[in-house]
Amino acid sequence: MDVYKFGAVICAVVVVVLLVSLTREQFENVGRPADLSDGAYRITNTSNIPLTSNILTKVMCKDFLIGTQQPQRQLDWQLKRVAQSVYIFYKKGEKECLYAHPSNSPRSYFFPSCDAKSLCGLETPDHQGELDGDSLRTYFMILQHPSGLYYIKNMKNDMYLQMTNKRLSFTKTPNQMCLFNFKKL
Repeated sequence: MDVYKFGAVICAVVVVVLLVSLTREQFENVGRPADLSDGAYRITNTSNIPLTSNILTKVMCKDFLIGTQQPQRQLDWQLKRVAQSVYIFYKKGEKECLYAHPSNSPRSYFFPSCDAKSLCGLETPDHQGELDGDSLRTYFMILQHPSGLYYIKNMKNDMYLQMTNKRLSFTKTPNQMCLFNFKKL
């Protein structure tokens, strides 16, 4: 009888280990490089909540002070490809863009009254074909998960964007909250 109990315990342990590995495996496979064309996209999380810039802290171009003027709430993002699966996330009109602050928090540059597009980084690799090191804060790699959804990974801090309810943050390890749907408009 003890052999049967021992066998049952072993089976239970094996099942738990398999379930843990399958769950972990789902997010250890961070996907393959995405191939999205330039253009406007509606980006939503797995709860179908749109990724809007009004949930981000804005930094104005003049003196880099946090801005009091707020942009209109726009649901869509304009993606501009810099290199394979690396993009800059602009808002319509390209007067606002997503970036990673040195505190590892997602923010946006908002510069409606400045001609300072360079805040969002170089839109092409340098003359050697490499990404501009000073622009990495605004470069995001988009990776496609096997489910068809996407991860958004910042090139400067090497962290994944995650959205819980209507709050954005970065995380070192991808999870369910890091998955986004991109719908071309």
